[in-house]
Amino acid sequence: MKKGFCAVVLSAALSACQSTDLSTSNKSERAVTPIDLTQADEYDAFTPYWTLVKRYDPRYPTRAALKGHSGCATLRYTIGSDGKAHSIKAIKSYPRNVFDSRAIKAMRKWRWEPTDSNLEKAPVLAEVQLDFSLEKTKNRNEAVANCGESLFHRME
Repeated sequence: MKKGFCAVVLSAALSACQSTDLSTSNKSERAVTPIDLTQADEYDAFTPYWTLVKRYDPRYPTRAALKGHSGCATLRYTIGSDGKAHSIKAIKSYPRNVFDSRAIKAMRKWRWEPTDSNLEKAPVLAEVQLDFSLEKTKNRNEAVANCGESLFHRME
């Protein structure tokens, strides 16, 4: 009897555990397909739709700094109708997985406001590369090869 009762309780508990999409809490926003700007040549292709009003720079990972590593993380994200980044994913990074989590954590704090031409607050899908560079880096050539020349321009 006890085994049967435990099995029923366990079965009920497990059936109550369902996965939920927490990427956005607004059900109507999920139905709206964002404008895909990921193929645009311009760095700021979202500017006709959204203006970046708060940007937070990511913290440099301690381990990467101690090793003297510079690099980058390219993030794909959706600017939702609430002006926040949603569905943030690292799609490319160098060195792999070193800067991703810090870049994503910083982007979660970014905020946008709709432009006058985007009164409907249309969501957009965009990409951005966040650079992490040290003056005395040990992997300069590899970092430039993987992240581009702009990685060290602000230091020179």
